[in-house]
Amino acid sequence: MKKPSALKELILREGRTQWGICKALHWDEAKLSRFITGRRIPSDADITALAKELDLSPGEVQATLTNSQGKRSLFKMRRRKLFKTQALAAKAMGVSQPTVSAWENGKGLVPEMALKMLDCLEDKWNYARFKP
Repeated sequence: MKKPSALKELILREGRTQWGICKALHWDEAKLSRFITGRRIPSDADITALAKELDLSPGEVQATLTNSQGKRSLFKMRRRKLFKTQALAAKAMGVSQPTVSAWENGKGLVPEMALKMLDCLEDKWNYARFKP
């Protein structure tokens, strides 16, 4: 028997069903299913709504998603936060756009250095944005 994803386990642990959560949030079941399977990464608003519905903090839901989907999803979430397109991220990181696409789509392993590079770029962006 296949082990349920970490997000599905979280939903079950809270005594909820996918259908009940979708009904309460006015989502179709496919949307939540894509989050559970990792085919889609939820927006910050979706994470906040899901957390509120499960009576958890957004950080707990985010951590569950990150742990269940691994480096690939972590890279994709951070990249989307900083850059609208893969091409812009690739240019800033000094790699090709197909490389970024491969990392995000599971066709290549995301190197630890890529995650560290996004951290550095995010720190620079935050410093420039909130400079005293």
